[in-house]
Amino acid sequence: MKYTNKHNAPEALMNYVNNEEKAHDPLENTFSVTELLDPVQEIVLKRHFHDKLEMDISDKFTALLGTGIHKVLELNKDNESEVEFPMEMKFFDKYTLKGRCDVLNRSKKLIEDYKTCTTSKIQKMDFAEWRLQGLMYAYILYFNYHIEIRNLKFYGFMKDWSKIKASKNPSYPQNPIYTWTYTISDSDFDEIQDFIYGKLKLIDENINNYPVALMGCTEDDRWYSGDEYAVFKKPGDKRATKVFDSEQAAKEFITNECGGVGEIQMRKGESVKCKYYCICKDFCKQYKEENNEN
Repeated sequence: MKYTNKHNAPEALMNYVNNEEKAHDPLENTFSVTELLDPVQEIVLKRHFHDKLEMDISDKFTALLGTGIHKVLELNKDNESEVEFPMEMKFFDKYTLKGRCDVLNRSKKLIEDYKTCTTSKIQKMDFAEWRLQGLMYAYILYFNYHIEIRNLKFYGFMKDWSKIKASKNPSYPQNPIYTWTYTISDSDFDEIQDFIYGKLKLIDENINNYPVALMGCTEDDRWYSGDEYAVFKKPGDKRATKVFDSEQAAKEFITNECGGVGEIQMRKGESVKCKYYCICKDFCKQYKEENNEN
């Protein structure tokens, strides 16, 4: 992985990233818990093209914020808790899954984790990945360390939170820190076991067969925004009368509200993660095909 500094960030940040990332170079047959949350195609591409990938250090800003929050909170932990608890477990006698939970409290059977996130994530109640991450930690701790975990508590620190927006909109998060909690049931262990083994099996089938057997990313994986259908009452209008998520809804609007007169313009959605956040896109056949790139 090559890091650039196109936006003249402090030299100290470049030094930090270079030193920190060297310790996180991918190891053969070893995956992190957070890495397993990525689509299989992304995991394979990152490893296959690791030496060719490039990222500007400005894109590490959010991660740096998270690191700072972790450091402050670790220094002020309670006496019952263990911080940065490392763990790992072998699967298929071949692959190692590694993780490091932020806070482990054995007496409370509790894992805590600190996350930097956006207000949008909290408003959407989008905690699926937090749940999977916490369950993977709990699974490894129980089956490889005999430590029982039944409670997850994730703290979301919203980097874009606004006091002004909170004061004007009651549906906006009213606090810059959101606490998400989850109680683990026995069935959760069965689910996360299927997830881990299923994901590692797909990786095993694809990791050495690039690009022949590589499966593509789904719309959810790509954060696809979805197509839109704009209705224009008159040809040549610059502004749409109304925009719909489906063509059928747009047609019904023309029939029922426009007297059957009007035209529909389809606005193709975009794969937000691919376009703005995935460092593999320059090596991704699926991305190039969708964007008509050679």
